[in-house]
Amino acid sequence: MKHSILRRGFLALLLCTLAGGVGAQAFPSRPIHLVVAFPAGGGADVLARAVAQKLTASLGQPVIVDNRVGASGIVGSDSVAKSPPDGHTLLLVSTTQAIASKLYAKVPFDLAKSFAPVAFIGTAPLVLVVHPSVQARTLGEFMDQAKVRRISYASAANGTVGHLSMEMLKSMAKFDMLHVPYRGTAPATNDLLGGQVDAMMDILPNALPYIKAGRMRALAVTSLERAPDLPETPTMAQAGIVGFEALNWYGVLAPSGTPPAIVGKLNSAISAAIAEPDVSARLTGQGYVVNRMTPEAFGALIEKDLVNWDRAIKVSGTKPD
Repeated sequence: MKHSILRRGFLALLLCTLAGGVGAQAFPSRPIHLVVAFPAGGGADVLARAVAQKLTASLGQPVIVDNRVGASGIVGSDSVAKSPPDGHTLLLVSTTQAIASKLYAKVPFDLAKSFAPVAFIGTAPLVLVVHPSVQARTLGEFMDQAKVRRISYASAANGTVGHLSMEMLKSMAKFDMLHVPYRGTAPATNDLLGGQVDAMMDILPNALPYIKAGRMRALAVTSLERAPDLPETPTMAQAGIVGFEALNWYGVLAPSGTPPAIVGKLNSAISAAIAEPDVSARLTGQGYVVNRMTPEAFGALIEKDLVNWDRAIKVSGTKPD
C-alpha cells in the first residue's frame, strides 16, 4: 500500500513536470501584449518597443506594445495584475509604479506580490541640472546659492522620481528650495529651458540632449558611478552627499502565478534582446545602463526599492495631487 502511494505521488510529480515543460515549449501560442502604463514616446515606451521588436523575432509571435495610461501607472499595472497568468500579458514596470504603490492610499495591487518578476532591463540615473543663468558650476555652489536666495526647481508632478529625489537631496544636505510641480516632463523642461525655474532633477535620457547643446548645466548624477555620457559630471557622493543614490529602473513583470518555465523562457528572451548590439547601443546612447538580472534578483530589487521610496515619501511629507 505504501509503495502504491509513493508510486502515485511520483507519477503525479512527473506529470506536473512534463506539463510544465510542454507548456513552456508551446508558449507563446498567440500574440503577447506588453503593457506600458504611460504615454507613447516616453522612456518606458521607448524601451518597450526596442525589446518588443526583438521578442517578436525570437519568440515567433507578435509582441504588441499596449499603452494603457492613467493614475501614475496604476491603471495599466492593475490590468496586467488581473490578467491570466499564462505569459501572454506582461507589464513594462519602472520606478514610477514603485513610488505610486506607496504614494496612493488605495492601490488595487501589491507590486511585490501581485506580479511575478520576469526580467530586468536596466536603469537611467537622474541628473541635477540648472539653467545656464544659475551662477553655480558645482553642487556645493548650488547649495550655497540656495542659502542666500530662493532657488526654484521643477518636477514632472508631485510624487514623481524627480520630485522625491530632490526632496531626498534637500533632507540629506539640509537646505531648502521651492518646488514647482508641473503636469508632465515636457512643460517642466520647457520652463527650465526658458529660465522660469532654476533647476530640475530629471532622468538622464530626457536631459542629455539639452546638456550636450549647452541649454542645461549638469551638476551631479544620482548613480553610484559616473554616467558614461557625462564623464566630467560627478556623482552625488563625489560632490559631497555620501550615501545618496536614486535610479529610475525598468523591467518586465507577469501576473503572479505565471509558471516558472514560462518566466524562465521570457527572461532568457528579454536578456538576449537587450544584449543585441543594436538594442544595447541604442539604449546606452540615450543614457540608459543596460543590465541583466535573474527574476529572483529583480524581485529583491523591487522589494528594496519599495522600502526606500516609502521612506522618502514619509520624510518629505509628500501627498498625492
